[in-house]
This record gives sequence, C-alpha cells and structure tokens, in this order.
Amino acid sequence: MEPDLWSSAAEALDEHEHALVMARLAGTVVGPGQTERLARGERDVVFLLPDRLVLVRPEPFWTGSYERGQIVRIMLAAGHVQFDMTGGDSLEFWIDTELSPAEPFVEQAEIWLAPRKSSTSGAVIGFGLAIVLALLFVLGPVDLMPSDDRLTVKSSCGDFLRAGLDEQVELLRRLFGQVGRPDEANKPMTLDASRRHCGEHNGATLDSLVTGK
Repeated sequence: MEPDLWSSAAEALDEHEHALVMARLAGTVVGPGQTERLARGERDVVFLLPDRLVLVRPEPFWTGSYERGQIVRIMLAAGHVQFDMTGGDSLEFWIDTELSPAEPFVEQAEIWLAPRKSSTSGAVIGFGLAIVLALLFVLGPVDLMPSDDRLTVKSSCGDFLRAGLDEQVELLRRLFGQVGRPDEANKPMTLDASRRHCGEHNGATLDSLVTGK
C-alpha cells in the first residue's frame, strides 16, 4: 500500500471540499473483469461529501462523481459495500478495514441518505432513497433460530463452508431479508464474499458476515 493513498485520492476533490469530507473508505472497486485488481491489492478511495459521492482510483488516475440524488441505496455486508444508482446501475466496493474501519462511514451514510427538512418551509424533502443502510451492521443481526438444525447467525463460519449451496444461500437470504433485500443473497458476488470472509475467519460466527468482526 502506498503511504500517500489518501492524499493522492484527495486530488480528485476541489480544494474547498477537503474540509467537507464526511467519511471515507479505502478498498477496491470491483466490477466485471476487475477481480484481478483486488487480488493485486490495488486500492481505491470513496469520499462522502454533503452533496455527492466520489470514487477515486489513484493509479492510473480515475474518478467518478455521483450526486446524492443518484444514489438510491447503500448496502453493506460481508466486507463490501454496494452503491445502487438510479437507472439500476450499481457499484461494488471491497473495504480494506485495516486502512478504514467501516462503522464511521456507515453512520455518516445513514445520515446522508435520510430525508431532511427544508430551511424555508420546514417541509420534509424526500430524496426517494431507500435506507437499507446496514441496519444489520449497526444494530447486529437478529438471531433467527429455525426449529431445525439449519444454519443460524450463531453457527460458525466453518459450518457455513461445509454446508451445501442451497443452505448457504438460504442463510444469506434470511440475513438480507431483515433489511428487505432477500434477493441480494442470490448474487454470486455476495456468496463469494461470504465464503471468502469465512475462509479467512473460520472460527467466527456467521453474524460476522454483516458485522465484519
């Protein structure tokens, strides 16, 4: 990791915006054909500003800016954050928790997505934003205890890895169902991220898939 990651990424911001950064994350933007960047340890940065979200790839330099009205959902689980955009597009960002703990970003993004009052009329201005923001991550997952011996959030990561595909997906569907996104469990990237997390934290319980701990 280059020691000047943050300063290099900050070049994408206007000078007056440096003091306006609400939260930031280091990690890797992962999209089709980009998994090799993750394997090589390349790092990108996300800046949360009052009016926009900025993604920066320091080398080769690239930046993407998204107005707040373009972001309809932020979903965090299993070590990655997903930004859903208007029009159905989305971005996946793997978090390097050694460089940037996720909790501060989660807290600020929840505020960022929330409706706010107009300073003139006091009326609530809705941004059409579904706040699914890591309720599991912030509050901890509810321990859904099936009556049989299926996986639960208190099962171990080792149990998860030994389980069959259907059982793994069913557990993830219950977790994501608590925030209204059961279909998230059907995405290959979510399943891959969960398996990778459990491979690295074999003795952890499955609630770590959403707490990151």
